[in-house]
Amino acid sequence: MIVKIPDVGQGVNYDLSPDELVVGAWSDVQNMRFANGYAQKFKGLQQVFADTTVSAYYLTHFETGNSKFWIHASTAKVFADDGTTRTEITPVAPFTGGIDDRWGGGVLGGVLVMNNGIDQPQFWGGNPANKLATLTGWNSAWRANVVVPFKNYLVALNILKTATRFSSMVKWSHSAVPGAIPTSWDEADVTKDAGEQDLAETTDALVDALPLGDSLILYKERSMYSMAFIGQPFIWRFQRIPGSVGMLHKGCGVVTPAGHVVLTAGDVVLFDGQQTQSIADGKVRRFIFGNIDSANFKKAFVVKNLIDNEVLICFPTPGSTACTKAAVWNWQSKAWGV
Repeated sequence: MIVKIPDVGQGVNYDLSPDELVVGAWSDVQNMRFANGYAQKFKGLQQVFADTTVSAYYLTHFETGNSKFWIHASTAKVFADDGTTRTEITPVAPFTGGIDDRWGGGVLGGVLVMNNGIDQPQFWGGNPANKLATLTGWNSAWRANVVVPFKNYLVALNILKTATRFSSMVKWSHSAVPGAIPTSWDEADVTKDAGEQDLAETTDALVDALPLGDSLILYKERSMYSMAFIGQPFIWRFQRIPGSVGMLHKGCGVVTPAGHVVLTAGDVVLFDGQQTQSIADGKVRRFIFGNIDSANFKKAFVVKNLIDNEVLICFPTPGSTACTKAAVWNWQSKAWGV
């Protein structure tokens, strides 16, 4: 007898037993995605650029004028590739971070900003003849775990000042004009917008920040804050977001049309600016956290695939020192694949 199942695109559910699943849901899959009511296999890989000369741990797209670059970085060196020519843009002294010192940054007014938390934050204007340079006005004795652009400012989180770590500190630059970086980070200069604020209501450390509308959401390990522009004299308004949800580690959240998808210390959640809800509980939550290598959890990361409306929760499985598996959530169908 042949039984027709009208909808096999309900996704995988590892958390329930097979007899508890709804029609169209799967108890186990490998290399399958679910969209538009269908189960589909993930496609293979095709090489686009020539092999890198270093082990790359960071990749981002950067456009300036008529030039388009893929920026990739190892722990020590950074390269800009326009599809034809690959140029090293490392400063004279190579960078000193390790594999777990994750690169981050963004683009502020057409200028690329990069930071690894170990060396001083860097910027690059897009001219291959120039190298990365230290941010203007940045104190050489400071380090920041995170530096991100927001509106006309750069925002730094989790600050090390000489030998003292301020894990709850948010520090922001003076405002920048388009095409340039901020000229000052001096919070004591009353002629500048620069300042700093300790978010010490919760004792956990700041780990990352993601924009959401007119606010920058600051993620700590077990809590969240919003940072909204209000102008002089205070520049920003900081507000604690209710709940005890945070981010597992730097790079464990992305912005999607549905809101922020965030890998926390025990769940995968969606934050839309009003509420935080689990999108993994009762589906793949136990699967993900039962299979993350505990010694290498800091290597987990979250990335989005806009073409297929997907978010990939990438993590190292037991015994792995790099990410080897991804749980994949489709923000339109709400289904999970692997």
